Amino acid sequence: MTAARVYAEHFPGGSGYRRVLATSLWRVFSPPPQDWPLALCDFRSVRDDEGLPNQLYFVDELPEDPLTEPVEEAKMITSGSEFVYRPEHEWWYFPDMTRDEILFFVFNDSDHDRAWRVVHTAFRDPSVETATPRHSIEVRTFAFFC
Repeated sequence: MTAARVYAEHFPGGSGYRRVLATSLWRVFSPPPQDWPLALCDFRSVRDDEGLPNQLYFVDELPEDPLTEPVEEAKMITSGSEFVYRPEHEWWYFPDMTRDEILFFVFNDSDHDRAWRVVHTAFRDPSVETATPRHSIEVRTFAFFC
């Protein structure tokens, strides 16, 4: 969901906000090394003009031909961006996390004078021969500053 839609849903009639901060808290439950560790891209290596819009919609039923017929009653759940790899990107990854460790990061900030987004993904780690399938949880929060 867009920040404005989330705000309107949770604070109907609210006075509005000047800044919104979206964060992620991420934790593994499986022992290291995991087969698909989490990776974060250093925000300084991502250009402001990068990212392709991506929306997630939930529907109860698809039409016979979803490519030519309209999808009725689609509800947009969230929106974000997809990124294309560039050699200039600087990545950090966490292959040996334990269940006692967490990653907490801002994945979007409406204030673009700061580190306003952290591109993140998981990837199959080819350097590990015998890895444990990753079991993890992510909790996302939105903070509205009035």
